[in-house]
Amino acid sequence: MKGLLHGIGAEAWGHDLAALCERVASTLGEPWPPEASRWAERLSRFYIPTRYPDAVPGGVPGQRYVRADAEAAGDDARSLLAAVDTAWSTLTREAG
Repeated sequence: MKGLLHGIGAEAWGHDLAALCERVASTLGEPWPPEASRWAERLSRFYIPTRYPDAVPGGVPGQRYVRADAEAAGDDARSLLAAVDTAWSTLTREAG
């Protein structure tokens, strides 16, 4: 999403996918799927707790996240990547 934002001349700061997704949605409008915010919000929840062993109270991330979490996160990531690809394709067609 950062690359898409930079490509359309918008600012892209931070690592919060939900915030970046909101920026893309407000900048692009129609070519951006409304459900993308849901995908980004779910992925954003993984950012800190899965990276730092002391971020999960009373345990470690490996004890709190299961295969289903990883599979759902992968689905959300693939959906966001597809949305970015579609947005680029739409923008390229409009520019051409």
